[in-house]
Amino acid sequence: MLLKDQIALITGSARGIGREIAQTFAKEGATVVICDINAELAAQTKKELVRQGHKTTSFGCEVTKLAEAEELVNKILDKF
Repeated sequence: MLLKDQIALITGSARGIGREIAQTFAKEGATVVICDINAELAAQTKKELVRQGHKTTSFGCEVTKLAEAEELVNKILDKF
């Protein structure tokens, strides 16, 4: 478990390559923050990882918008 006790924020992780990266980080022990412009899909991906026994949370965010990205970081800092 290379990433045990680490928190990994992975943007665009509700689908595709980002999702695969999130799964890999989770398998290595990280708590994964699923972040995607599609909050519903992000929540779905979170549920799948939780069902597999991984620690994760999810947020909807458009990371190209500075205010949303800053809010995301603040939420993560508050949670962890």
